[in-house]
Amino acid sequence: MKFKFFLLLLFFTLQLTAQEYFTSTEAFKRAHIGILVIDPETGQELYTSNADQYFIPASLQKIVSSAAAIAMLGDDYRFQTDLEYDGTIEQGILHGNLWIRGGGDPTLSLDIFSKWQEALEHAGIKQLDGKIIVDTSCFETALASPYWLFEDLGNYFGAGASALTINRNLYRITFQPGAHVGDPAIVVKTDPPMPHLTIYNEVTTGPAGSGDQAYVFGSEYSPVQFYRGTIPIDAPIFTIKAAIPDPALFCAKHLSQHIMPAQGIEMIRTKHVENLPRKSLYQHRSAPLGDLLREMNAHSINIDAEHLFKALGAGTAQRARSQIEKYLKDLGIPALVKDGAGLARNNLITPRGYAVLLSLIRKSPLYAAVYDSFPEAGCSGTLKGFPKLSKTRLRAKDGSMSNNFNMGGYLTLPSGRELIFCIFCNHYTGSSREIKEEIYHFLNEVCQTALQKPY
Repeated sequence: MKFKFFLLLLFFTLQLTAQEYFTSTEAFKRAHIGILVIDPETGQELYTSNADQYFIPASLQKIVSSAAAIAMLGDDYRFQTDLEYDGTIEQGILHGNLWIRGGGDPTLSLDIFSKWQEALEHAGIKQLDGKIIVDTSCFETALASPYWLFEDLGNYFGAGASALTINRNLYRITFQPGAHVGDPAIVVKTDPPMPHLTIYNEVTTGPAGSGDQAYVFGSEYSPVQFYRGTIPIDAPIFTIKAAIPDPALFCAKHLSQHIMPAQGIEMIRTKHVENLPRKSLYQHRSAPLGDLLREMNAHSINIDAEHLFKALGAGTAQRARSQIEKYLKDLGIPALVKDGAGLARNNLITPRGYAVLLSLIRKSPLYAAVYDSFPEAGCSGTLKGFPKLSKTRLRAKDGSMSNNFNMGGYLTLPSGRELIFCIFCNHYTGSSREIKEEIYHFLNEVCQTALQKPY
């Protein structure tokens, strides 16, 4: 009875104190804000505001994708990439074709080329009297989501999911600023080199301290990209990251530098009938899904989430959307799912629905890898710069895009009792610093109120 009375007192205290937050400026007053704080052990709602309304989750969508992937694929699921050949090897010459069969692995690094080179040497292949054939048919031809903004597509965070992804489908561009503000900035290099990409550099020199205001514009499979915006004058060199528009073709051309295909390169992007038997040269398997999730959610890696999304849909985004929405519906969670990473502004979920998912992740051993993937405030991942709470451990996933900032996760009190919270702030026009400060002060108030009467 005393415990129930305390929960009721805590509920009213939080309702009153929370009114001091998220209302201090016009940016907050005009924003759409939803909050839910619950005790998962009792189901008691300690604070609620707009908890049953839809919000854009941004990168909190990655937790939805993670939970669905663990439930449907299992935490030991691995992606596989194969290097194979058909024909015969005679006196160091492969009279046939060299095949790269992509399996949708988002974590293949540039190191794979040295491993493939070793495999060719081990098989005694020095020349290729045939083609390099790249098979990406296990994924649909569309790389990026049709629900993403065009301005995202050329940048690394908007790189699409290919069945053959290398270096997370990104390359780096290093600029040198001009002598004066407004002068053209010079492209010093790209890493890795992109000789087959036509580049139009329109980047200019911005004021000192202006930071990264340079963006890449281009779409999937396009051989043309535009660099636009500014880089700061006070940086001797300045590097940004861009999306490789056709990662499978990039991979084939990169491999052709190690072994020249006499008959060129062939791309297979749709399902086909294989007539020639093939032999394996090298098989690469990714780390298990549980390990992949830890890195993906800690650092909010969009492309990893999109590959999981495609894997859930047997290679297609449409089927993935249906699969995940059914998974959520079976849990009683209303949602609209458009992508895996959260870049789509058409994704929708309620704070209450998200709290249901967070509670399931915490309670069921099946989702242990998902829970372990939440970064900790002041310690790891995207929350490394977020201040620690007093006497309380904060583990959460944050998600941001222009005019949106959200956070959801777990508050662990000194007694070991956990609270689950969700904070969604959509259509917010202020600074990210300001919203983070408000969230910090609100969560600190939640914890301090709870600590006044230990469980």
